[in-house]
Amino acid sequence: MLRIGLIGCGKISRTHREAMKRQADAAFVAFCDTDFAKAQQAASEDAGAAYSDVDRMLDEQALDGVIICTPPMFRTELIEAAARRGLPILCEKPPANSLEMARRTQEIISQYNALVSVGFLFRYYPLVDRLKALIRDRPVAYVRSRYLGHVVNNPVFEQTKTWYLRKDLSGGPILDQAIHVLDLVRYLFGDVQKVSAQGAFRIRPSDTINTAEDTVTVQFTTCSGVLVSHSHCWGHYRWVDELEVTGAEFSFVLDLNAQRLRGVDGPEEIELNDTTNGFEQEQSAWLEAIRTGNRSLVRSTYEDAVKSLALCLAINRSMESQQAEMVAV
Repeated sequence: MLRIGLIGCGKISRTHREAMKRQADAAFVAFCDTDFAKAQQAASEDAGAAYSDVDRMLDEQALDGVIICTPPMFRTELIEAAARRGLPILCEKPPANSLEMARRTQEIISQYNALVSVGFLFRYYPLVDRLKALIRDRPVAYVRSRYLGHVVNNPVFEQTKTWYLRKDLSGGPILDQAIHVLDLVRYLFGDVQKVSAQGAFRIRPSDTINTAEDTVTVQFTTCSGVLVSHSHCWGHYRWVDELEVTGAEFSFVLDLNAQRLRGVDGPEEIELNDTTNGFEQEQSAWLEAIRTGNRSLVRSTYEDAVKSLALCLAINRSMESQQAEMVAV
């Protein structure tokens, strides 16, 4: 059985813990959080050891890998701690909250030749594979994505996740949330050189707690020539995350929340549904890469994830400068 350690026992870690319970021959055996009570809670529920010190956990436990679920500003040192001990890593997105941090982390990963998977789970959705097959070798005219969420008008975030509303810490809606769907755009249609974006405080005014624009629109063209627009709102009453892909004879909408692909392909109407757990799929690929040494099973390496980070940081810069910004890795 592969023995896995969990670093960061907040909200997203519970999703990873539930997914890990459905993995064959792998389990969390150690849990670490600077808030020791959170680590104790996870350890008591999943029958593992609790720690508040990462180095102590990594030294005392014979682990086969670690999953990092901390906020992005704390990841470099944790990746280094695991990498220098030869441990494979699955790190939640974004890979960092600045390019400087990402470049330093990449140097560490290269130094230790570490196996690192970044948690862009949409890449593992079977419906993404299906969409990829449907549009293969066919010209795509434009792509439209949108992400709507209940954040700035949700007391849960102000009471328990205040860092989320601070743009200097979370990166705002683009770096924390839109990076998922924008990474998927890159995965399907290639890299981006230049972006234009506008942002505004349309739902909640800026204040000392809330410093991230709640409404954003983005436009860019991929290097392959596909026109892309993205709309994001942190003040919607429900959660929406979807990608629309249109060509001369087809139009498909991938609902990433409902995991539904619908649309038309010439005269044919298409509606496909899938219940695959993306967290489980990305964990499975990473665990199999550990078992076999086949790193190609990991669909989002740290090096590639940094390109999605760079795209989102360019979008944030464009909002501030009110000009088109180059995507620099």
